[in-house]
Amino acid sequence: LDVGDVRALNESEKQLSSIYADVEGGKAAMRKYIRVLLGIGAAILAFFAGIVCYTVLFA
Repeated sequence: LDVGDVRALNESEKQLSSIYADVEGGKAAMRKYIRVLLGIGAAILAFFAGIVCYTVLFA
């Protein structure tokens, strides 16, 4: 290997590391987004369950 080959390998390694970091960041953001959506869904479900219970008990 000459110096040019070593530099090319180092550059490829840096690019792969950057891509991997971007993918991991995207996965973390997606997990957070899914948690938020699940929380909102659970709140909506609890709200409608409360309405059903209220109408059954007090109507």
